[in-house]
Amino acid sequence: MSRNHRSLRYALILAAAAIVGAVLGAQHVASSKACSDGPARRLGAWNTALRSGVRAGLAGVPWSANVIAALDDMSAKWEASYRVVCKAESPHREVRMQCLDRTLDRLRRLATSLAGTSDRTMPDAPAGQPASLDAAGRLAAPSQVEALPLARACETTDTAEPEPPADPHAALVAATRALERGDLTGAATTIRAARDRAIDLFGDHHVELASYDDVLADVERARGKLRAARALHDQSEQLRTLAYGPEDRSVATSNYHRALTLLEGGELGNAERAVHQALALRGNALGTTSPELGELYATLAAIDAARGDPDSAREHAAKAAQLDPSLATRAVPLDPAASAPAMVVTIATAQLAAGDHEKPAALFARALATLSNEPNRTALAAALGLAQCDDPRAGQAARTAVQLFLAMPELDRAQLPLAREIAQKP
Repeated sequence: MSRNHRSLRYALILAAAAIVGAVLGAQHVASSKACSDGPARRLGAWNTALRSGVRAGLAGVPWSANVIAALDDMSAKWEASYRVVCKAESPHREVRMQCLDRTLDRLRRLATSLAGTSDRTMPDAPAGQPASLDAAGRLAAPSQVEALPLARACETTDTAEPEPPADPHAALVAATRALERGDLTGAATTIRAARDRAIDLFGDHHVELASYDDVLADVERARGKLRAARALHDQSEQLRTLAYGPEDRSVATSNYHRALTLLEGGELGNAERAVHQALALRGNALGTTSPELGELYATLAAIDAARGDPDSAREHAAKAAQLDPSLATRAVPLDPAASAPAMVVTIATAQLAAGDHEKPAALFARALATLSNEPNRTALAAALGLAQCDDPRAGQAARTAVQLFLAMPELDRAQLPLAREIAQKP
């Protein structure tokens, strides 16, 4: 090849490189420009006007500033995640952008609700019409903010989220089934999507939402987030009371779910009172032999057992089985893949009883790490289990168990001496 040909070939290569560079540069500029709309999109969901509206809607409650600060933080983090996802050259970019769209929409809907406005075009709630935020809405605000999806999760999403059933009640049932299997992630995702769908259909403060609040509270309780669960119990009870009156049997459902949360928190006296309130409401409406009273007597049996009163526990359990025979044959499935801490602890306890110390130690530790730091009976059971394993973490687990016993003084103290003994070991 002559030097002229080589020079021509080299010149063509340089020209091609320049063209490719120009095209890529233009694409980068276009991409950068397209990704610069994050701040504007964020302001469409959370802005000064909405912040002022939320402040007015939550006037007089002590958590107003915390709610507003959390929304500020979540919107800022959304914008940061938007830049990351938008500029990344990933095969999953579209899915992640859709995830961000859903996340921002959830934030916008909650903000407009807390601000006492509506962005839905409805005959009884035209766009932008002011509406006072009732006590239930103010009470539920912290737990609703906490339930918002995190934008950062969209940065690693590689599959589209399954569409929830169009019928929110079908999704409510699906969430309940997932919770029974111990699938907390599936239950939480499904019930939140169902609740949003129900809000779209019925409005923010319709009594229909009480059932969704009950199941969402069950999910929060399973995670050890008892304060969030209590707020949801308060909300479901207020919705039912406002719609049907305080003596309606539907209020008993709120009391029942509240009793389960109080039991998990070791508040046995308050849990017992909540059950008796539910018994009175259902008994007056349905009669004292209704099968619907069975689960309430079963809860009383669990309270008795937690208190260390086996005789009363047997009596109430027998009454529960008499009223609702299905309770005696209803088994809780123990799925090794379950994420619910209580189910994990149950599996680990069975393994420990069979003489295995290695596998249960890991399970007990996993349950403790998953639960919130609020005192709860599942954390106590996990700490006591880990303390009895041949594991370097046993001493710390025993000290945790002692602290949990002290935080829940109404619980049976039979295992406290053992926890104290193990806690003293190096």
